[in-house]
Amino acid sequence: MNNIFAIATKELVTDAFFAWLFEEFKTDNELRKYQKEFLSRLKINGVTDEVCVERAEKQNKKTDLIVTLKDGEEYKKILFENKVHSTIHSKQLKRYKEAFPDCHKYIYMKLGFIYHSERKEAMKFGYDIVSARDIESALHSFKNYNQIISQYYQYIKCCHIDRCDYLFERMKVNDSSAYSDIYSQRKFLSDLHESIYNLVEYTSFKSKANNGGTPWTHLCVAKKEAKYGDKSEYIFWRIDKKSGRYYLRLNQYSYIGKSFKNKKMAELAVLRELFNKLVKGTNLVTSSPSNQGLKESEIGLLYFDENSYSELVDNIEQITLDFVKSYEKMSEVCSSV
Repeated sequence: MNNIFAIATKELVTDAFFAWLFEEFKTDNELRKYQKEFLSRLKINGVTDEVCVERAEKQNKKTDLIVTLKDGEEYKKILFENKVHSTIHSKQLKRYKEAFPDCHKYIYMKLGFIYHSERKEAMKFGYDIVSARDIESALHSFKNYNQIISQYYQYIKCCHIDRCDYLFERMKVNDSSAYSDIYSQRKFLSDLHESIYNLVEYTSFKSKANNGGTPWTHLCVAKKEAKYGDKSEYIFWRIDKKSGRYYLRLNQYSYIGKSFKNKKMAELAVLRELFNKLVKGTNLVTSSPSNQGLKESEIGLLYFDENSYSELVDNIEQITLDFVKSYEKMSEVCSSV
């Protein structure tokens, strides 16, 4: 597909497209017939049929887009924070809302996969969430109006919605190579995050890339403060690649020095025993964890090419909950070491 938006994929391009489109609604009488439905499908409700676009501003106090609507005698501002694959950073949603407290709507719009922690963060600060599917629905009735709109619609449909659907189908039929894509990794661990949220005391979600460019994603499910002196310990699931194979791994991590090595290794042995006990009652196939690493240590290892998606989904939530419950009750081991 020779599509300009598939080539120019930066967030600024999406900002520019929506700024342009809102200005087109302002000046194009034929296009304006679709405006009310478009606004509604972007979750901009509470406006009348007579609403019209006053202006669209990019990068006002670092915001992506602020659209001012004139609705009768009232002016209503809509603030957009747009993402493609990156996520919220530096409390930006809170800062933008404080900078523009009088907006009618705050929209968090993301073309890529929106994972659980993002949704919680956006909802916390009162932002409505708009996904690629919402954008596709908003554009659908006038997708062929002109070449610019048509190309953006096809970009959303093919490069985001269809791509994600295709990757999910590959996951479900146990194609382990699907996990080479950040979407598949994020979906798997975000689904787990959502299922255990509020059932464990501590969670955090991260997703980045290794030096070679391959993606990794991890979901932290437990934390013990000041476990080794002033250093805390974390337990997290990680999806990554080793020797060409993608895996799901349970890790023990603490930023310690050699003085705490024996204590940490003693606890690791207990954690491995617990993990193996919990997995034993399932059909999951485990692999031997590595004994290398001081700060980050492998508790348990599950390769995606040896374990079906359905078996993992059916078991990983309960394994996580049982593991965390036992871990939180676990007394200090080898405290004299």
